Amino acid sequence: MIKVSAPGKIHISGEHSVVYGQPALISAIDKRVIVKLAARKDSKIIVKDNSLKLKQTLEFPQIRRFAYLNPKAWESSDKLGLVKASIDKTYSFLQVKPEKGFELEINSQIPVGQGLGSSAALAIALVTAVLTWEKVKFDKEIISKVAWEVEKFQHGNPSGSDNTACCFGGILLYQKQKGQPVFQNLKIKTNLSGLILISSGQPEESTGEMVAKASQVKNKSIFAQMGKTTTKIINILKTGKQEHLNKLILKNQQQLESLGVVGKPAKKIIKMLEQEGVAAKICGAGGVKKGSGMILAFPQDLTMLKETLKLKSLDFIKVKVNQPGVKIEK
Repeated sequence: MIKVSAPGKIHISGEHSVVYGQPALISAIDKRVIVKLAARKDSKIIVKDNSLKLKQTLEFPQIRRFAYLNPKAWESSDKLGLVKASIDKTYSFLQVKPEKGFELEINSQIPVGQGLGSSAALAIALVTAVLTWEKVKFDKEIISKVAWEVEKFQHGNPSGSDNTACCFGGILLYQKQKGQPVFQNLKIKTNLSGLILISSGQPEESTGEMVAKASQVKNKSIFAQMGKTTTKIINILKTGKQEHLNKLILKNQQQLESLGVVGKPAKKIIKMLEQEGVAAKICGAGGVKKGSGMILAFPQDLTMLKETLKLKSLDFIKVKVNQPGVKIEK
């Protein structure tokens, strides 16, 4: 039995602008996906996803043929498409075929499609499990590289920040330079222990669609402006001078709204939080037709805010940042 876990992530700042070479501030969180891999005596690969309540038997040729299809082909019809792509990309990297079959069991604490990196975390965990099964030395650089290929398959033009955060963990400054990921783990002094997540509803659009929508903005200088906001937030977190953090979080949210990636339900919730003295922003690719995914809020006093959220029938979950990356649990 091989047991692997990988964390979800939040963007504290820099989503979308990171695609254009600007810095992003991302963190692994305390919601994880767990993958168990067990040997079989035959050549079958059986996948059981308890979160989706799905079970499917695969043959390796199925996976090889599948991986080069248009991702939209499985978004609606094949909910295990990401699993197949992860297995395929791992064996493509190894340039071998599996000699024996195995069973995969997936359990996830990460809400799907809410901007918390559920696909990246799953890809990281699956790639790690298969590489470990094939007796490849645990190497986060390799794991993240292969998972990025899975993310490209799913999202088209991802920045690579999600898989990096889910793989390496911690709070990271991430930036693409000449098309390659460059990142460093940050040591922060600012207290981020009271963060909460509020769902504005699951987006109808895919991450790839929202990235494409953001690319159509006329004022391209907005991405550089977002980069400056992210840099200022990073400096605050490193120095511990927290008084301007709320203003910068709200500024980042306004910049995201100017990209056209935030829907009305999320705007309404964020405006309500602002009136309560709470800074908040979406923390993923967003969505406009319906929900925009999770809203990351920075309350000073959660006790007082709880009553307001209850009156508005808004559920929330506490979230811890700066969490460990992918781990082989067993």
